[in-house]
Amino acid sequence: MEQILLNPNYKKRRHHYDTNTTLNTPTAQTKPKVYKQKIADTRIPKENIFKTATKPKPTVITNNVDDMNKFHKYNRLGLDKAYADDKGLYYDKDKGTLFIAGTKWDTPIHAFQDVGDDIFGLPTGDTVNSVRYIDADRFIRTQPKGSIKTLVSHSLGSAVSNELNKQYSNNTGIYPYKTVTYGAPNLSLSETKQPNNFRHSGDYISMLDNSGVSIGGSINPLVAHSYSGYEDYSNNPEPDIDV
Repeated sequence: MEQILLNPNYKKRRHHYDTNTTLNTPTAQTKPKVYKQKIADTRIPKENIFKTATKPKPTVITNNVDDMNKFHKYNRLGLDKAYADDKGLYYDKDKGTLFIAGTKWDTPIHAFQDVGDDIFGLPTGDTVNSVRYIDADRFIRTQPKGSIKTLVSHSLGSAVSNELNKQYSNNTGIYPYKTVTYGAPNLSLSETKQPNNFRHSGDYISMLDNSGVSIGGSINPLVAHSYSGYEDYSNNPEPDIDV
């Protein structure tokens, strides 16, 4: 050790080592700056984090019983007007709601056409060729795109509204319309209740629709299949649509 220290070349070598170390190694002051800069380059701005995490706001659904009754009453009155129409349609332009009636018995022609569709069209999945579907489809095509937002329907009309939603989705799974159905002749084994799919207990037409929400009922099949009487119950489920 003493020989190394006494060696005249030791100080030169040491000086060379210290000089190179100082030049090639970042100082204590520059290190944090470089490190912070790297973090800043990869850090996501706080406002972007919140934008990414934010989900779309769901449709506002009311728990007020009076609003539930108002919702069903509005649909009942609209369907009344649809049944009174020759083609079984009524359009509330202000709210963008199209009402589609079910089987009409007001004239022999209507009864013959609709019953024929009930017996031969719906069971075979040929809803698109039913008179009600053709009339509803023609009407929709006369309206500006996006103006019709909701389809409210009963019985045969419910099968038509579901088929319209399916056809206008172009098999994308994104349905263009909100649907509210009453007494729909659906075949569904799902136990998951659809909030806008209503029926009365005792309705034989919709008895195979397990996804329907049952409200009230009757042993009279005509009363059980009616689209009226829903606003008379305080335990109505929440509709997935603004009332």
